[in-house]
Amino acid sequence: MTSKSPLALTFSVPFAPIPSPRPRVVVRGKFPTVYMPAEYMDWKKAVAQYVRDSGLAAPEGHFESPVVVRLTCQVPAPKTTKLNHPKPDVDNYAKSVLDAFNDSEVLWKDDAQVIGLSVVKTWSDAEGGVDVTINYAPAPELLAEMARGTVLSGPQDPGT
Repeated sequence: MTSKSPLALTFSVPFAPIPSPRPRVVVRGKFPTVYMPAEYMDWKKAVAQYVRDSGLAAPEGHFESPVVVRLTCQVPAPKTTKLNHPKPDVDNYAKSVLDAFNDSEVLWKDDAQVIGLSVVKTWSDAEGGVDVTINYAPAPELLAEMARGTVLSGPQDPGT
């Protein structure tokens, strides 16, 4: 699903989200080397390529505008679980997605432009994926709603 309005993009990324891991360190000889796990780097690369191949881009003149991002991370459910929601922290899912979008080099110049972020994580019966809405040059009303906590995307479960 992809839709475009003059100052917003709504689309789905068909890759199951993964949380951003901590950097790893290996010492070779006297020198430590810091790296990120290959699975994470491959996932970021695949998402960035998908975004580029989909023809998505910031609206003309808004590549460096402030943005508000809404993410719904649909994580494939394991065969059995006692959890009501996926375990990794929601901010780690957001970091992975935003970093992949940075690497795409078409949605914004840098994720430092993100001035508002709403993230929901939920189980998926299917392969998983990420539903995304990016609002460029967001209206003050949207920012006020986010500050009040009245703007959310995705299912709400008051029991969790």
